[in-house]
Amino acid sequence: LQRTGDRGTKAERLNAVVMSPDGKLLATEGDTNAPQANSNDVQQKVIRLWDVAALKPSDPALRGHGSDGNAMAFSTDSKLLALADNEGTSDQTSHGVNLIDVASAKQMGSFGPHGGSVLGVGFSPDGTRLATTDGMQLKVWDTRRPPIPAPPAVANTGPAVAAKNVGHTKPVYSVAFSHNGKVLASGSADGTIKFWDVPGGTVLSTINVLVDAIHGVTYSPDDKTLASADVES
Repeated sequence: LQRTGDRGTKAERLNAVVMSPDGKLLATEGDTNAPQANSNDVQQKVIRLWDVAALKPSDPALRGHGSDGNAMAFSTDSKLLALADNEGTSDQTSHGVNLIDVASAKQMGSFGPHGGSVLGVGFSPDGTRLATTDGMQLKVWDTRRPPIPAPPAVANTGPAVAAKNVGHTKPVYSVAFSHNGKVLASGSADGTIKFWDVPGGTVLSTINVLVDAIHGVTYSPDDKTLASADVES
């Protein structure tokens, strides 16, 4: 591995980073202290799209799209970016996922509501499905379903095409589709990974990883191997 350059700003604390499948863009989510009129520093969420070759960020940054934490994902064709929207009140309707058109950096629509903060998102290989988890429920959305209006009249794209209680004993932090699009993996704080049949929504199998929490899951290109990131106390 060779370090090719630095991407970031000293005024921001980065919380999450994801690279587009075509390798041309890097999406980062962070916090910045923005001075307000009352002179108090107020922390704001900042989403940036970086040109990897030029080492330059999008300008202006994608403020207000509400990503909070590690729930970001590019579609396989790198044209869409899904961002968890957990800003706002404890009202369930404030939790959702925003869909961003990468070329224009504009919000196309949103998916929700969720019963709590969205912790994980993942696109199907063909980009027509988006899996989301709010911890105790998995939902699968049709990204093609109208209406998908532009702001300020951004609306939900309709009900989820599938929703299942996750069956884990603790919150689910991550989701990932297999490359054939037929299986969805979910990693949980209970130390297990479940494999779901996408059309039917049934659990195919469960792996007990014997760790405290699974924070990330991803498939190998041939779908024969699943890598997981875990936390142990």
